Amino acid sequence: KNYYVTPSAGNPHRCTLVYLHGFCGNAAEYLEGDWCFSYPWTRFASPYAPGLRVVLPMAPRLQQPWGELRRGWYTYRSKSRNAIGDHASLAASRERILEVLRAEIDLLGGAAERCFLGG
Repeated sequence: KNYYVTPSAGNPHRCTLVYLHGFCGNAAEYLEGDWCFSYPWTRFASPYAPGLRVVLPMAPRLQQPWGELRRGWYTYRSKSRNAIGDHASLAASRERILEVLRAEIDLLGGAAERCFLGG
């Protein structure tokens, strides 16, 4: 699942940010809420990025080797190391992220220089 934030009213789509959440995170956490973070796509930041479209992909729930089912872009080797445990899970996430990026670049008329990946 992806969450989308469209450019503010009356502003054309000029650029896209695909923003990935962290391990155990949730894409919805980056939408407006009761917290005070000022991301460029929230009402707190307006009008700093009026032509910005944001895509917030949600990582899948993956079984980690220590037994927990957690959202992540890949499975870890162990709870105490930031090493990849299952390379196939990372490859699947890469492919999904590439699909999102390709779709956004198409929306921008092929202007890849106006599509950004962060997190």
